[in-house]
Amino acid sequence: MARRYFTAVNVCLLTACTIAPLHSASDLAPLIELPIVLRNGLPTVTVVVAGRSLDLFLDLAGHNTISLTAEELARVPVRYLDAADRYRNSSGTTFTARRFVAPHVVAAGYSVGDLEGGEYVLPSTGGPPDRNGYLGHGFLTKYLLVLDYPSRRVRLYRPGDQNAFKAECGAPQFAVTNRGGFTTSFADTEYGPISVLWDTGATHNFLRPSAVPAVVKLARKIDEGEPVISILEVDLGNGNIGPLDFRLLSFAAPDVDATFGTGLFATRKVCFDFVLGKGAIR
Repeated sequence: MARRYFTAVNVCLLTACTIAPLHSASDLAPLIELPIVLRNGLPTVTVVVAGRSLDLFLDLAGHNTISLTAEELARVPVRYLDAADRYRNSSGTTFTARRFVAPHVVAAGYSVGDLEGGEYVLPSTGGPPDRNGYLGHGFLTKYLLVLDYPSRRVRLYRPGDQNAFKAECGAPQFAVTNRGGFTTSFADTEYGPISVLWDTGATHNFLRPSAVPAVVKLARKIDEGEPVISILEVDLGNGNIGPLDFRLLSFAAPDVDATFGTGLFATRKVCFDFVLGKGAIR
């Protein structure tokens, strides 16, 4: 049975990721504002690479700055590098992928220059619903990031812009750790504390059953996908954002208890200041 979700978590094993260059702008004016379309639960944007238009999803947990599938690479004139990537996805499968430089990348009419990235080797089953590439962690975390799915926008501000952060989400509410290609936080629940990955490449919120064994017997089936559990109290440090539904999934990587995906982002505005290691939800 085909799964109806996708967690785009990749663990970079050999090579580091290239990050996007910075650009100056005034406070309260985003450097880039990306109109998004939620296609099969993933925020998708139109990105132009070397004059060719591609529909890529935004993947905060994707280890590459930019990643393109073999089909997309056949359409754009990238420059291949001698290095190769080995990475492991959330199912535990390891892939080897080509490295490349994508020239003249333009997002929402804004030039971000050349981006180094890696091929997105898709598994035979699963993968993103549209089986397309992404703009990843190395791109998104170079900016103050505002995920505004309700308005169908993602805004990128100058990093550390506290005026923009306050205007978008108010005061910082919780800590975020940005390490090893992952953005994580801790949350308190009625079942105890859990570590959580922030993942725009996940179509749902997910919970590892072994992390909170008490919830397994409470799970319910609502469709052909994984069973669902409702957690009433989810406190990131400044109040309860629950109740939240989670799909029970025994994922292999990364080493966290749960994932926040579109199940959370679809109805909230979420801000990340990676300079100060803070986040907020409005």
